[in-house]
Amino acid sequence: MQKAGLLPKTYGVTFFDQFLEWEGIPVIRNFVVDDIRKTEVAPWRRRGGRGCYIILGHPNEPPNSAAYVCEIPPGQSLKPQKQMFEEMIFVLKGRGATSVWLDSGKKQTFEWQERSMFSIPLNAWHQHFNGQGSESVRYFGYTNAPSVFNLYHNYDFVFNNPYQFLDRYRGEED
Repeated sequence: MQKAGLLPKTYGVTFFDQFLEWEGIPVIRNFVVDDIRKTEVAPWRRRGGRGCYIILGHPNEPPNSAAYVCEIPPGQSLKPQKQMFEEMIFVLKGRGATSVWLDSGKKQTFEWQERSMFSIPLNAWHQHFNGQGSESVRYFGYTNAPSVFNLYHNYDFVFNNPYQFLDRYRGEED
C-alpha cells in the first residue's frame, strides 16, 4: 500500500480491479454463479473472516456494482469498518447481530437470521457478529463499490472518510 491511500495505477486496469487484487480473496467473474452458498471463500485480512468477490457481467466491461460472499467463523466477529459505498446484505446461513454507530454516538445493535436482509448506513461504523458457537454464518453483500473506487481512486477516501451522512442516519432510536 502506498502513502495517501493510493494504490499503484496500471494502464488498462480499473482502480477497483487493483483493489480486488490487493484484497487477496477469490474473484468470480461470470454472468451466473451456480450456488453462492457453496462458493469457495478464503481468509479475508481486511474484514477478518473468509470471503470471495462476485462480479456479474461481461469480464471485459468495468462493473458499476459488485457482490461478495462473507463467512464469519463460529462465535466470532468481523472487524469494525465503515465505507463510502452503499451495501445491502442478505443472510444465507446462520444467525447473529450487527452493531452500527457513528464516531460521536452510541452503538445500536440488531439481530438477524437466515433470509434476513438489511442495509448498512452510508459511511457508518458497523461490525457483524456470529451468534452461533458451532456453525459459520454466511452472507451475501451487494455494493456500488466499483463506481466509488473508480471515481475517486483513493483507498483512504473510501475507508477513512470522516464525513457523516446525518440526513440518513443519526444513531437515534426509532
